[in-house]
Amino acid sequence: MKVTIVTGCNTDYAPLTEGLLGSLRQFPQLSEIPVNILDFGLTEEDRTRLEGQCHSVVPAKWDVDFPLIEEWKENHPGYRGLTARPFLPNYFPGYDVYLWIDSDVWVQDPRGVLDYVQAVKRSPCVCVLEQDRSYFKYLRGSNVWRFHRQLYQHLYGEEVAKKMSLRPVINSGIFAMRADAPQWAIWQKTIEGGLKNMQKTNRTSFFVEQCAFNMANYLHSCPVSFLPATYNWSMMEGIPLWSGDKLVEPNPPFDVIRNVHLTGETKTQIQKIRLLDKPGNFIETQMDFASIKALKDDRNKNTA
Repeated sequence: MKVTIVTGCNTDYAPLTEGLLGSLRQFPQLSEIPVNILDFGLTEEDRTRLEGQCHSVVPAKWDVDFPLIEEWKENHPGYRGLTARPFLPNYFPGYDVYLWIDSDVWVQDPRGVLDYVQAVKRSPCVCVLEQDRSYFKYLRGSNVWRFHRQLYQHLYGEEVAKKMSLRPVINSGIFAMRADAPQWAIWQKTIEGGLKNMQKTNRTSFFVEQCAFNMANYLHSCPVSFLPATYNWSMMEGIPLWSGDKLVEPNPPFDVIRNVHLTGETKTQIQKIRLLDKPGNFIETQMDFASIKALKDDRNKNTA
């Protein structure tokens, strides 16, 4: 079974992409998996640097035609990431499995890759829900459900909103999908419909790709399996704890977080991370791969 990891970025996300690549390289058992990158607007310098760290860098196209495409080409060229993701097999043919990982993710544990690869042997699509006992927004009432209902209503209409409003959101920032998965064709058709319905570019626009991904999985009886939240940990939903030299989930059994997803403003924010073994104590750090690696190296040096 031929597997590839795919990510994508523009020049703003190039440093985070290097963090993802560095996090993959730290595990010898992942070294044989080729990593391909979609270029959403890299400088020549960025592209050259990334080409030396991966299998290939391929320019993304606008894979769907829609009324706002000229505006997006002019003002939002990075949004090619939304239209290109449903077409990964077209960009990188010849693989049996595509493991997409957003560029603002870094891998803390090799199981964050290997378990997706194992799971996708049994199910054509493997992903993670945006729900967990540690995600505070789901413990605060109905606002989150109302927000997602409004997304579907704006993009796909009232009938779809009713069908999707109480379904747990599937995060499309990390997923493994076989080349023969039925989701690909449905996803492509569904995102095209959402883009053609779009009257203007606003906050809703950013979610069109993920909404289409959810609809492909929920409304068409496509087989899909789910891994725990630790395999796609959304930093903006729950701040981890620090245990030993690892980030762990903030509730028992304090399992190791496999993949750290720097969603929202957490890409650059400094966080207070409580120490699991020393209640009341905390460390302050940014959460990107380079910062956590430097923190770990410094703490190991001080305890040597």
